[in-house]
Amino acid sequence: MSRRLPMIVLLLFLAMGNLASAAVPCPVGVNATTNQVRTAASPLTFTYSNNTGSNRLLVVTIGMGSTSNPGTAGTVSAVTYAGQAMTQAGTAFSTDGARVYIFTLSEYEGMPTSGTVSISYSSGSIVEAGATSFFNVNQDTPLGAFGSSSSSSNATANSPDISPAIFLA
Repeated sequence: MSRRLPMIVLLLFLAMGNLASAAVPCPVGVNATTNQVRTAASPLTFTYSNNTGSNRLLVVTIGMGSTSNPGTAGTVSAVTYAGQAMTQAGTAFSTDGARVYIFTLSEYEGMPTSGTVSISYSSGSIVEAGATSFFNVNQDTPLGAFGSSSSSSNATANSPDISPAIFLA
């Protein structure tokens, strides 16, 4: 898997806008984070705990395929946390064979404090996934609009306006 995929996933997440903290008096913070890589068949599973804070949001990012072997990226069919379906917030495909996905689950949607993340996907391509949970997130509108861009060459991206300020400890 190309080392550019984690950067692509980060840029896509930043392009989504802000983790809204309006109506929540405290700054947004990071609860916990983890990542896993799988080269075998579906599903990719890993345990995850996010038991700190309130108004939590779980974000799972998934990168698939290989820029050195175009056309091998599979597709994600479902992501669950502790058996509960997560919502797809966005996806993007590169011209050189990679795909990225972002899925979310909020505390208001009944997110438990711990469980297993399960990612079902097609094809035997390399899959890399990460889970990060945030606290003090506006539960009514946790994310801004999704935006994406891809390029087979080096690219730059501007950071979005994230007002009110987000403090990631």
